[in-house]
Amino acid sequence: MSLLRFGALSLTSSRLRTAPRRSIWRSQTRCYASPLPKKLSEPMADAYDPSRVETDWYEWWEHNGYFKPNLAIPAENGKFSMVLPPPNVTGYLHIGHALTVALEDAAVRYNRMKGRATLWVPGLDHAGIATQTVVEKYLMQTQNKHRRDMTREEFIDHVWRWKEKHGGQINNQLKRTGASLDWSREVFTLDPNLSRAVTEAFVRLHDDGLIYRSTRLVNWDCKLQTVISDIEIDFEEVTAPKKLNVPGRKKGVEVGVIHYLYYPVEGTDKSQWLKVATTRPETILGDTAVAIHPDDDRYKAYHGKMAINPMNGRRIPIVLDPHLVNMELGTGVVKVTPAHDPEDYECGLRHNLQFINILNDDGTLNSNAGAAFQTMDRFDAREAVIQALQKEGLYIEKKPNPMKIAVCSRSKDILEPRLKPQWYVRCKEMGAKSLELVKSGQIEMLPDIFRDEWERWMRNIRDWCISRQLWWGHRVPAWRVVRSNAVADSDVEEWVAARSEAEAIAKAQSKYNLHQGDFTLKQDDDVLDTWFSSGLFPLSALGWPSTEPDVAEMLKRFYPLDLMETGHDIMFFWVARMTMLCTHLVGAEPFKRIFLHAVLRDAHGRKMSKSLGNVIDPIHVMEGISLEDLKRSLTSGNLDPREVEKAAKGMEADFPEGIPQCGADALRLTLTQYTRQGRNVNMDVKKVVANRHFCNKLWNATKFALSHFQTGATALSWTPALVSEYAPKESTLSNGVDSLFLKNHGLPPVTISGNRRSFDLLDAWILHRLYETVRDVNSLLASLDFSEAANRAYSFFLYDLCDNYIEMIKIPLQDAAKGGSQTPADVLMQCHGKLDTLYTCLDVSMKLLHPFMPFVTEELWQRLPSNGLVRADSLVIAPFPSESQFSIWNSPQTSYYGKHILELISSTRSLRQVLGYTKDAKSELTIETDDTTLIAIINSHENLLKRMLPIIQFNFRPFSATQMDSSAHAGPQEGLRSISEKCRVTMVAPKTNVGAEIAKSEKILAQLRQRLAALEAQVSGATYSQRVPLDVQQKNTAKMDGLKQEIDKLEGSVRSLKPASK
Repeated sequence: MSLLRFGALSLTSSRLRTAPRRSIWRSQTRCYASPLPKKLSEPMADAYDPSRVETDWYEWWEHNGYFKPNLAIPAENGKFSMVLPPPNVTGYLHIGHALTVALEDAAVRYNRMKGRATLWVPGLDHAGIATQTVVEKYLMQTQNKHRRDMTREEFIDHVWRWKEKHGGQINNQLKRTGASLDWSREVFTLDPNLSRAVTEAFVRLHDDGLIYRSTRLVNWDCKLQTVISDIEIDFEEVTAPKKLNVPGRKKGVEVGVIHYLYYPVEGTDKSQWLKVATTRPETILGDTAVAIHPDDDRYKAYHGKMAINPMNGRRIPIVLDPHLVNMELGTGVVKVTPAHDPEDYECGLRHNLQFINILNDDGTLNSNAGAAFQTMDRFDAREAVIQALQKEGLYIEKKPNPMKIAVCSRSKDILEPRLKPQWYVRCKEMGAKSLELVKSGQIEMLPDIFRDEWERWMRNIRDWCISRQLWWGHRVPAWRVVRSNAVADSDVEEWVAARSEAEAIAKAQSKYNLHQGDFTLKQDDDVLDTWFSSGLFPLSALGWPSTEPDVAEMLKRFYPLDLMETGHDIMFFWVARMTMLCTHLVGAEPFKRIFLHAVLRDAHGRKMSKSLGNVIDPIHVMEGISLEDLKRSLTSGNLDPREVEKAAKGMEADFPEGIPQCGADALRLTLTQYTRQGRNVNMDVKKVVANRHFCNKLWNATKFALSHFQTGATALSWTPALVSEYAPKESTLSNGVDSLFLKNHGLPPVTISGNRRSFDLLDAWILHRLYETVRDVNSLLASLDFSEAANRAYSFFLYDLCDNYIEMIKIPLQDAAKGGSQTPADVLMQCHGKLDTLYTCLDVSMKLLHPFMPFVTEELWQRLPSNGLVRADSLVIAPFPSESQFSIWNSPQTSYYGKHILELISSTRSLRQVLGYTKDAKSELTIETDDTTLIAIINSHENLLKRMLPIIQFNFRPFSATQMDSSAHAGPQEGLRSISEKCRVTMVAPKTNVGAEIAKSEKILAQLRQRLAALEAQVSGATYSQRVPLDVQQKNTAKMDGLKQEIDKLEGSVRSLKPASK
């Protein structure tokens, strides 16, 4: 990495409101932990309640300073720095913000727990056009005033008051999600230092020749009267003629049609006039050429001739342009309006055509349109032009014409291509550097599917228009030099960029060889594109360009950022511009890694839209809301009555009973699990509800464990111990569990805290699974695979721990608790081993899940007994489990045989169900295997297995590899299940109900076959591979494989039962 070039500033802009001066970097001293915010010694509630669990913890974390970077951590331990993509100051938290928070907070909490100095900076974006639009609507509604009815300073004062009143709401919502941001470093893009950063960047780039002024075609919003960036454009698909509502007009504008007319040609009669088509007849007033293809034989005779503009008689050339004209489309003749169409603009440059602007800023026509149309609204002028053409016999017809119409997402106005002088950033050189940073791996981009898009965009990058005709924002730090002897109406403009007016005067004198009194200065009224200030955020949020020592130290330690995480939809609008600007300004890339998450859509795959009523407010998901309140929320926005009615119907369809309370943890986990879907995520609230049930599983499992921990502590002399700490204390485990297990078919007892512990296969199996989960979650989080990391931790807790291990230890723990002080020593040792194992699994699970589910994991972890253990005051700062802590429990042997025992239990229960055994009916089980170790293990667990299943006797017989067909191998009234390639179990059916069991099994088979057929029909669709995300395709394939296996097993059982029914 090249050396950083952090330059100094000598002057501060005084144009923006200043704040009381304070040190940018506040004290890093972390106070001692205050008492817990809840009485966790009280009994746990019967069920999980997010409204109770998620209160108080955030304030406690923040009060104790856990979210601040611990600068006492040595630099060699590593650091992790990131900024939150700054939400709009006027906005509310939407589901996209919630996804960002879920992923970023997971990364931050993980790295903090890994012992790294961790910094996550929050901020708000002034959001120029969005904020100004909101405040203008507010002023019109409350005072019936437009911003142009007041001075610029008066309007800006209104906006600041709005910001101070509403700006804090999104921060409160971020806190509600659990985002562990360092609020002491919160920034706002119009803060004095961030404004200095914008000025400094503009001046440096201008002085380097990378910012310049030019008159080019831009997207113009006549309602807002400003240039619009590409990200603020919506394209409305029009498939048939219709009326489109436009702001400020009482009647709609006809769209979806194309008009045909004659263009007279000089020296010819009407039979030889050119037939052209246009969707915007009013632009004929600005036409300065007609184009044909040079190879089109139909128009060879028109080469070099002149046409006559049918509206004003202007002589215009017929130009030959193979780039603009497609001979196969339309009439093969194109009217050219260089000042009002992007493709025509390029044609005008190629042929040196006249550029005639016919529009005023407000969308009315100017004097260039002619006296008959001057001051007329553009769409009224459209109708007037058509009438004039009809009157002259030049209008032919109109036809339906599918089209896309560019509409401003803020104002809903139809945008107009228009020539305007603006400020531009020259991007080619900086784009090439940014491309090389990603191609070389100096910046890692994930998922790597976006690398090709990054290269394509950077190779074809265009210069960036950065000026906006707004009042709210960073005013362009450029002054126009007006010479005292300047010629009136001169098109020549002379500009200087400066940090202050005094510097501008000095620059003007030096650059243009002027003296005092020879000129005056006028600062540009425009403001800069919001994305310009956002593009500096990795630097400005850390204090650049301040030269205070503490800022320099923080920049040195935390820049470049370790991660930039955001949605892929703003990869070019924001991520690319940060890369270009920051790298150029300080000589170092702004971040080491880029992670681009998917864009959220509704459960049906539709883009979320207020007018559709499918926008999901995360607060509604966390706290719950009724259908009536959902519909009532529509009236608080800017939707018109027709859109409100449409949105209400959408809500009734998607949320007929409202949205149940799910809590922040369930929402965060769901959003994290969704991120493997690729470019788009279909958000279904039902999945959040399911994860709320998972929270309840966490709650109940911990409640179960606590009841046995308390019994064990009082009746069995047990004290909490973590098996991860055994290795340094117990030399018998130093060679690892696997070698011990192979030697003894079990583990020798260990002595911890004066108590003996012993472990059986099931204990060793779950600890091996815990080792694998810790290893995998660490690896996955390090590689930013948030979804799979969350799924591994989730699956371990739900399936391995709850569904298997806890179910298997209930019987021995209950037996030991009943025996109390009379419990035999060997049973006591087993009980202590199981309590240690359960305690460890819960402790580690809470740590693994904490980055994804901070509230419930903190509450449950704090409830775990800790007497005799040294541990952190909070999960927020607790060490994250490491692979090395559990490496002695890495035992493929225990994994192999543990899976056999679990499959034995599962298969036996399945057989009993298929064969028609009642719950308490005893049965015999025959196990076919030649594995003596497995036989020994089954015998050692015989009492437990008999009580769990229930089985009265285990019979063993040799495994026959030649008899693989279950129907041929199983005898009459006998069912069979394969445990592995070398092990099978069989069971004789009860002598009654064989026919009923066959009917029951065949009914289940019909259901399974129906589900399989539905899935096979789905995956065989023509567009399935293109339409369905890859991970969903993989899940569907796994489902089909599972269904086929179930069907095969059940068919075998039915075949074995049928001989007995005859």
